Amino acid sequence: MSSDETTSPDMHEQRRSHFDLAHSWANTVAGVAALFLAAFNFFTIHREPDVDVSLPHIVRLGQGSEEVWVYLQPTVSTKRNTEKVELVNAVKLDIRHSDKNVSRPTFFWDESGTLRYDPKSHESNYHKLSDPVPFFVGTGKPQQPLLLFTATGWDFKPGRYEGTLTLERESESAPLTKSFCLTIEKEDISRIKSSSYWSFRNDLPTKKPDSSAEFKDCYVLSQY
Repeated sequence: MSSDETTSPDMHEQRRSHFDLAHSWANTVAGVAALFLAAFNFFTIHREPDVDVSLPHIVRLGQGSEEVWVYLQPTVSTKRNTEKVELVNAVKLDIRHSDKNVSRPTFFWDESGTLRYDPKSHESNYHKLSDPVPFFVGTGKPQQPLLLFTATGWDFKPGRYEGTLTLERESESAPLTKSFCLTIEKEDISRIKSSSYWSFRNDLPTKKPDSSAEFKDCYVLSQY
């Protein structure tokens, strides 16, 4: 009998031992990976939502004899895939004139509504939907409430305004804030008073060349 034939059973047993060891290690690695993946998925779907707010391209202004109105429709969304939701329980609007001698209005969230297009008049009319109630924000469910803010005993003056929209949350997270600027010219005042509201936009294709710095990125009266 040759030496190869006498050692072949030992070699076969050795190869089998190596295979079993490798298989055992593979199972262990696979188990650890599965455990890590499960823990990662659990953490992902149970983490706090990363809520973000963005402003629309249109802000609507109105003015009565004793009140002024601002219609604002932000988009509130979450950037994380999570089962948790965020509750926005208050929204505040602050607008201040660049001239410190102009009084500062106190706006409050009056109600939420919607715009319905009238094909006969070719205008969008505002309709109330609800009182100022908290709303939830979750994954795949961005919110776009049309918010009506009211200030009494005050009226718009020509000039540049700096505005801040603040969303307060039920969680311990810091409030969400978004800043913007608004420019009102002298001739705009009569237009604001002549209708229920007038649209101001921050995405107009052309702006006045003689005051580009003042109008840059600001909401200005739209005549479209």
